[in-house]
Amino acid sequence: MLSMLAVSKPSQAKQPEAVVSIHDVMPSTMAQTQQLIDLCRRHQIRQIALLVVPGLDWSDRDVDQLRRWSDESLTLCGHGWVHRCERIAGWKHRLHSMLISRQVAEHLCWSTDQIVGTMCRCAEWFDKVSLPHPRLYVPPAWALGDLPKDRWGEVPFDWIETLAGLASMRDRKVAELPLVGFEADTILRKWSVRAFNAFGLAVRRWGCRPLRISIHPQDHQLRLADHLESVLAKGWNDLSYSQVAEDVFATT
Repeated sequence: MLSMLAVSKPSQAKQPEAVVSIHDVMPSTMAQTQQLIDLCRRHQIRQIALLVVPGLDWSDRDVDQLRRWSDESLTLCGHGWVHRCERIAGWKHRLHSMLISRQVAEHLCWSTDQIVGTMCRCAEWFDKVSLPHPRLYVPPAWALGDLPKDRWGEVPFDWIETLAGLASMRDRKVAELPLVGFEADTILRKWSVRAFNAFGLAVRRWGCRPLRISIHPQDHQLRLADHLESVLAKGWNDLSYSQVAEDVFATT
């Protein structure tokens, strides 16, 4: 698929490829989401995935805005249920919370049955409010939790994104993809995230697979705002998750 795109778009044949997502789309972040969409568009990035948290107090006006974004060819995806942990379950979850996720990795405090049930409820919400049924699901903080491969067929999504890359529910395959992020509200997180991004950008150059650029609602106002701008300005051939998934799972 990606090679076909290169033939049909010769001017972009040598462009680096990326898939861009805006996380934590909620009633409380709608204005920031629009600001980030505008920022991406200023850098000629048109294909954007919006990761929607459905289990919150969505007004008809907010849902209408999601529908308008979808009509503008932005892709709506599932992103947990309330994006908040009910409890910290064990030392692994506590360590994950301290280093990465804080209080948002809700999958880590659920059983397998609860994870499957919540993912089904997430997809049903889109159907209930007459939004396009999402093909991609991204657990908060990319923390999938206890969902073994033999249960993947029970979830109503084609792909799940994790910290490592994309997982195909149909093929039971995982494709590793490099990742960068920008959520840095402290000096420590600024330098740790920058180091993580340097690694992700290097992996993209070595492996030539598309880079995942993940943006959170306040990233353009936090300590790595300039870094976000510089990454977006690299002249990406922006791809959808569908395009990336069709390519990587055809070759893995």
